[in-house]
Amino acid sequence: MSLRPMFLMAAALSLAIVSAQPQPQLIRIAYSKVRANGVYDYQTAAQLFNAGAKKSGLPWREVWATNLFGEVGMFVSVTPVARMAQFDDPGPVAGLTEQDRTKYMTLIRNSVEQARYVLVQTLPDLTISSDRKEPPKFARVTNVRVMPGRQAEFEEFVKATMVPAMKRIGVKDYWFMRNVLGGATNEYTVVQLFDKWSELDALLNPAQYLGPDFKTYLSKTAATVASAENMVVSYMPELSYRTEQ
Repeated sequence: MSLRPMFLMAAALSLAIVSAQPQPQLIRIAYSKVRANGVYDYQTAAQLFNAGAKKSGLPWREVWATNLFGEVGMFVSVTPVARMAQFDDPGPVAGLTEQDRTKYMTLIRNSVEQARYVLVQTLPDLTISSDRKEPPKFARVTNVRVMPGRQAEFEEFVKATMVPAMKRIGVKDYWFMRNVLGGATNEYTVVQLFDKWSELDALLNPAQYLGPDFKTYLSKTAATVASAENMVVSYMPELSYRTEQ
């Protein structure tokens, strides 16, 4: 099974990063395709990982999973990257006891079919943030692959057309991220947070919310976008934590 659908789950980009930081930030995302009979083992492993991550000083971790729309069994773990030098240090699992390290590795081996890791960068100029403090229930995530060499044109279109349109219809959280390591650098992830499904109604008809800009939308997407996919994910508080205020 391809891991490409899991790239969509960059939805799990943390409120701690997107809401609080005006400058571009780096985030590491671990995508896991979990076996149908391995969900409990994966969740137990995630809790063990959290224990080691807290000991290592990692300030937060968020875990999300598909909900209603998207491939079943996709989980995403999201953690901050303050500097690349942190990868020179032992990872969070190293902080566990030998018994718990063995248990963690066994649980992961038994539950995860495939895994992929990427580094993404937030794009504040293309982002709307409400500075909400509490995690949402859901996020709609759209993964966009841009034509090679058209990234600057695509980003300008989003900034000039899409962001103002989202603001006009009252969208409070609309986040843009660009892939940096672990995949194609012409891939972007767009995230919209929501707590009720009714909040998506306004976004189902681009012609309506874009108004006179709809023709620009059609021409620009035709010229710059190679493909786009979307899905919905749910925040999993029982597998997430945050130590920073």
